[in-house]
Amino acid sequence: MDAVDAPRPDLELESLTTAQQELDRLRTEELRAKTGQLSTHARQVPGGEIVAERVTDVEPNDLRALATEVVDRIGPSGIVTLGIERNGKAFLVAAVSLDLLDHGIEARQALGAAARAVGGGAGGRGAIASAGGRHGEALDQALANAAEDAIRLLDRR
Repeated sequence: MDAVDAPRPDLELESLTTAQQELDRLRTEELRAKTGQLSTHARQVPGGEIVAERVTDVEPNDLRALATEVVDRIGPSGIVTLGIERNGKAFLVAAVSLDLLDHGIEARQALGAAARAVGGGAGGRGAIASAGGRHGEALDQALANAAEDAIRLLDRR
């Protein structure tokens, strides 16, 4: 093989880097679009607004960012719970607006019953918390539980 035909690792690496940057850009655009879509599902309840939704085409690692963006978009006194099912398991994330923290309401409080519904537990503190469990088939019930808890939390403040 002469020098002209030899592979150029630096060009291959550059191509991979460019492809990865493009994938990241597309994923960010997709999450931004989902944020807008989910924000329109906000439900006005006594004391604030809630969103409790199953999402698709999102990786578990993206749920936290998505929930945070949605709660920021719906404004003050908002509680957002999002969930996905992957490989028979449920993943949930809750986010609360910062004004609710001042009233002693933390995101983890919106996930207790939801976590039990999917056979798992909830963790986190402050404005964001997560939960997961081995019963992915119970995700819709878990989201309904989270919505009820969010309504109760907003109503009592």
